[in-house]
Amino acid sequence: AFGTQIALLRQGVPVLGIIDQPITGERWLGRIGHQTVLNGEPIHTSPTTTLGEAIVYTSALEQFDADKRDRFSALASSGLFTRMSHDCYAAGLLALGGVDLLLESNVFDYDILPQMPIILGADGVVTDWDGQLLCDASRYETVLMAANEELHRAALVQLRKR
Repeated sequence: AFGTQIALLRQGVPVLGIIDQPITGERWLGRIGHQTVLNGEPIHTSPTTTLGEAIVYTSALEQFDADKRDRFSALASSGLFTRMSHDCYAAGLLALGGVDLLLESNVFDYDILPQMPIILGADGVVTDWDGQLLCDASRYETVLMAANEELHRAALVQLRKR
């Protein structure tokens, strides 16, 4: 599958994000201060709050260096199950409530910035693996997207274990 992502930035901050999945006819639209919509219908992230019930996604383990791979594996083994190779579709699934955690490493701004307003507008959380907000950068060392604050906190605790 393939998708197109577009972000509108205001002073380096993504204020609008679009994920368009033409093969499935799905289009997510997120705007800061507004509820995210999928094909015009409001959507929300999953209510899952415990790691043991969480569906964990990432693009590919090859993105992670040895330390990050170990940290990701520790978190993934705590989840219900893990899936890989999603491109932008998993971010849409997170906003829709079908995925609970999405972790990335070594990704570009154009990979992440369109997804941020979509996840945030669906009541999700987006930070790095240390819980810090993502700053304006061309490349992100780590990204953690979670369905809600409680699951985000649990993921951060697991990611800090070594």
